[in-house]
Amino acid sequence: MKPALPYIYSSLGHDTKEVRLLTIHPSIDRDGPICCALTTVPLSCAGPYKALSYVWGDPTSTSKLSIGGAELEITRNLAIALRYIRHSTESQVFWIDAICINQADMSERCEQVLLMAEIYRQADRVIAWLGEEENDSSVAMNMLSKLANVWSAYRDHNINPGRALNCIPNAFELAIWTAIRHIFMRAWWARLWIYQEVILARSITLSCGQNSLDWEDLVNVFRLLASLLSPQNALYLGVLDTGPVLLVAEMPNWTTLVVNRAWSTQLPPNMLHLLRSCSTRECTDPRDRFYAMLGLASDARNFGKPSYTISAEELFEYFTQKMMNEGQSLELLSYARSALITPEEGISCHLDFSVLPSWVPYWYSGTKLSRINPTSYKAGALVQPNFRFEPGTLFVNGVMADTIGEIVPQPFLIKEKVHRFKAAMAPGLSSSYPTGIPRLQAFFRTILADCMGPGMPQLDVSSVEFGDLAAAFLLLLPANLYDDGKVLFETVQEKGMPDYVLGFLKLIGQEDTSVNTKDLLDLYFGPVFTEPERDLHRGRHNAKPYAIAKAQTQRGRNFFMTDNGYMGLTSSNVRIGDGIYVIPSCPLPMILRKYQDCFHVVGECFVLGLMNGEGLSMAGVRKSLERLKIQ
Repeated sequence: MKPALPYIYSSLGHDTKEVRLLTIHPSIDRDGPICCALTTVPLSCAGPYKALSYVWGDPTSTSKLSIGGAELEITRNLAIALRYIRHSTESQVFWIDAICINQADMSERCEQVLLMAEIYRQADRVIAWLGEEENDSSVAMNMLSKLANVWSAYRDHNINPGRALNCIPNAFELAIWTAIRHIFMRAWWARLWIYQEVILARSITLSCGQNSLDWEDLVNVFRLLASLLSPQNALYLGVLDTGPVLLVAEMPNWTTLVVNRAWSTQLPPNMLHLLRSCSTRECTDPRDRFYAMLGLASDARNFGKPSYTISAEELFEYFTQKMMNEGQSLELLSYARSALITPEEGISCHLDFSVLPSWVPYWYSGTKLSRINPTSYKAGALVQPNFRFEPGTLFVNGVMADTIGEIVPQPFLIKEKVHRFKAAMAPGLSSSYPTGIPRLQAFFRTILADCMGPGMPQLDVSSVEFGDLAAAFLLLLPANLYDDGKVLFETVQEKGMPDYVLGFLKLIGQEDTSVNTKDLLDLYFGPVFTEPERDLHRGRHNAKPYAIAKAQTQRGRNFFMTDNGYMGLTSSNVRIGDGIYVIPSCPLPMILRKYQDCFHVVGECFVLGLMNGEGLSMAGVRKSLERLKIQ
């Protein structure tokens, strides 16, 4: 038998928005040859079809697809997906990018990328292929279905979710939640292109092996987890261990996708919002960082048509200049970080950092570094920026506010640093922070970046929430400072003594427990706790939200002190002597490093006391700006 000829694509009509649709012929044999047909139609005239959302997989591991007797090479992962979604008795019509777009034709790829939003929006259903069964995925998918039913029971019959969960055997079993976690750790969730595919789809079915789950059921699981972890239900569940639930509830890729699909129908996001939201997602071609967003961005018309002939580095600089000029703002500068990154992250970016200017964000943060969200701050205040571009160079005005004086790597609080920490936080005139607040309060606010969590508003010192978090901080601080795992506040609670005060007394070496609690707290922390004795368990009641906020903020961050005594957080690339600059319209202070006749961006930072325009003026007088050349 002669070998089949390779499939040859015919041209598409761009003026009529033509697309190819794949008809998958039925087979009762899952392992049998995959036989299909490709037809070309104007998208406006296309009949009912589904779209496949999947991970391409290893491009070197391939299988053959038969199209009208000719052969087309596809990745093994796609071939597996086709075998599972193929019907045993009926043909099905799909749009699948790797097959329906001639990947070797760059011009066609560019034109079809512009149509992809419309293609996914018009599809009857999107099938999201997660992969074959493994790691007890069948158990996980079945449990997700049961959890969705629990939420439905709560919604339709007002049955408490905690009570309903008690009716499910092994509902809190670690092995089950570990299997669910494995579902959400699959590569599909981290893929960049799925963001558009999910946001625009009319309806979605998640397929994993032979199991499937509607997207709306997944949304109900999300609602259930949010309810379970609320303070009200946490108290009801009592002794039940919700720890396994956190294995899944805190995974960002699936939770943000659920939330953003719901939000997108209300307010179309702009390109900056999309780039920020998708910075942890993976793509093989770095140019797709932008092209995968064009179908969603409200300002897409500003950026022209996709082109895969321009280099990724040129494209990144082009988009950065466009967004800065259009917005007349340097907010984008706060997303730039040094090319001195971890090899793992560099490989994921697929960019040549010897070519990419340091002021151009590469829009990939991975999951090892928490993002200091610019939307929470206004270090550059609302001052009009003054900037211009030359190839590879950004000229801006700015003020050198301070210099990195000391760096404390993770973890900030360990046994070896106890004595130094105590000395730094000692009461009295010497303990005053440059802004006038007690140093202990300054340290607390710094390690949280003065927020409840990334992207949240700045903390209000006069609010109840601030006092709640501060109580948890004081409660847990002694345990953090000693690495033997012994929780120092396990002393029998004295009558009338708040839980967060007892351990703190031990920390500062105060043996007299009859001390006036409010006076003590005012001395070390400022007038935050108006009635300390009202809630004796305030620290432990708020320990979980504090611990979550701290972990989210500190991931991959180093603590530092400046030459002028300020405290801050930044990435691990910082060096002693690096300058901290405040730049008009840039919401975060930027760490710049002098290099010959110019500066390189090291990255953004948080500095308590410089986050609301203080660095641009002194005693109410505007500081003079210097011209900075950044490459």
